[in-house]
Amino acid sequence: MGTVPDERPTVGRLARARLRYGWGFESSDFRFYGADGGAPGNDGTPYLGYRWYRYKVRDVLNSKWARSVTEDKWVFARLADGFGLAAPQTYGLYDRTYGTTWDTQRPLRTLQDLLDEIDRLRPDGLVLKPNGGMQGLQLVVLRSIDHGAGTAITAAGDATTLERALCGIDPAAGLGGYPGHIVQEHLHNHPVFDELAPYATNTLRVQTMLGDDGEVHLLGAVLRLSRRGNVVDNFSQGGVAVKVDTMTGRTGTGVTKKDPRRIHAHPDSGVEFADRQIPFWDDVVSLVSRGGRCLTGLRAIGWDIAVTPTGPVVVEANNNWDLQILQAHTDGFLADPTFRRLMGESGVPLPSGQVWRGFVGRWAWPVLARVRA
Repeated sequence: MGTVPDERPTVGRLARARLRYGWGFESSDFRFYGADGGAPGNDGTPYLGYRWYRYKVRDVLNSKWARSVTEDKWVFARLADGFGLAAPQTYGLYDRTYGTTWDTQRPLRTLQDLLDEIDRLRPDGLVLKPNGGMQGLQLVVLRSIDHGAGTAITAAGDATTLERALCGIDPAAGLGGYPGHIVQEHLHNHPVFDELAPYATNTLRVQTMLGDDGEVHLLGAVLRLSRRGNVVDNFSQGGVAVKVDTMTGRTGTGVTKKDPRRIHAHPDSGVEFADRQIPFWDDVVSLVSRGGRCLTGLRAIGWDIAVTPTGPVVVEANNNWDLQILQAHTDGFLADPTFRRLMGESGVPLPSGQVWRGFVGRWAWPVLARVRA
């Protein structure tokens, strides 16, 4: 599999305490940055901890009132269409109360409503996902549909009837407080992505930040590759995160959530992914740059971009960064002068090493509350 050996020593107990309370590290951060530091002699301090990001960075950059713009997938699909951002074709919102077709002319509240709309539109494939879902949870993916026979092929390659494939979706259910399921076309990988991992639709995670200069800056990018047996490419579901050079669009090494050591080939397909050119990279950059200027209230956005045979499309936008998969491929965001400059201009506080201040910081409040109780 081409794993790069890791013989660097583990950070000691005092150093771990310093990283936890001074840099906002959580337990999983130590596996990605703290235990090995990313380079010989590195003590982990160039890396931004997830808790510091969660409570000190994101709240400054992204208004909590604007987050529903990306968290509500139905609303985001309508906004993307209005802003002229290339996105998957959306057929409607499937919900017992609010369900409607894309043109709002027909209800999409019952299974029969859904079957009738699919029969009217006759898409090649279909994806249904909870409107407020995350990490690829509760997705229904149909790779192909035979409308004449009323059958479908699932993401796992199983043949079933269309009605059976959809009857398990509760039109009254949802996730994250947002109702229903969004109904969209099934996207096909560009051949370059299919060669690497043909198991699901693979996407790029591109992190942007709108600076005080009015320019959209790329903080990092990774190619997320699916694993055999999975219907999604999400890192949390076992996917591989491959570094992408934001200047050139060329790939580097990869990591998985269970093992952050660098790998050079896909664990299932065996195909090497280093030094490959991401198709339509300039178009990807243009797409996320335009998007970064459209969503007011959100200065930092993680874009999920699918690259199809005809070009890139925005699958989702995320208020919450996938910090580890981006930063694991760097020498640490805090070691990057551009990152520090952008944060400083935006009024974002960065770790200074003051452990006591970090200890009584926001991530310690739940602990202190339990002590008082």
